[in-house]
Amino acid sequence: MSNRVNIIATKFEDISTSDRETTFGYRAFDDGGQVYCNTLTEEQASLPDLELLRLICSEDFLNDELSAMLQFTRDEKTGITINGNWHLWDEIKDIMFEEEGQDDGTVSVMFVSVWDGGTEIRTSGCYDPKTGRVESQKTSDAPVKVLDREYIEFLNGDEMDVCPVCHEYVLKTAMKEADGTNLEQVEVCSNPDCENSGA
Repeated sequence: MSNRVNIIATKFEDISTSDRETTFGYRAFDDGGQVYCNTLTEEQASLPDLELLRLICSEDFLNDELSAMLQFTRDEKTGITINGNWHLWDEIKDIMFEEEGQDDGTVSVMFVSVWDGGTEIRTSGCYDPKTGRVESQKTSDAPVKVLDREYIEFLNGDEMDVCPVCHEYVLKTAMKEADGTNLEQVEVCSNPDCENSGA
């Protein structure tokens, strides 16, 4: 499904008054809707494409409507057209999908569930490296039945499997006695209260 986001730096002019007040901002639109902002300075509106994207994705300018548009880009890892120029995912991913820690110490990740032998559902989420807990920020009503695997994906492509029992914590490596004398490496849940914790 095509739902590419277009962002255009815009000069707004009020033609309903004699002084024709001029403001600067952007227009953004996709297949589902459109949104605009006219609170940028002329200098901000004239920024290079990627710097403009970084600015409008900041807390000071991002609104719910634009955030909803950009969610599709983040989930599908697709590019964005800015001022008529197509920018690939690799160019914008550091802006769209920050891996830098958030204020609460968690890390933004992509939560991926694989169903029915290959159907992937990708949703944004966050990972707490201190506890191993994972929270998915979006749900899906896709018609799937059998869950094959769940994992989180970081911006650099690294993956960590999620516990198949509790579905809320990542797996970690632990050493366990195999036959009373030897140790073997096993994957256990990071949650000590999970029955898959190996405790």
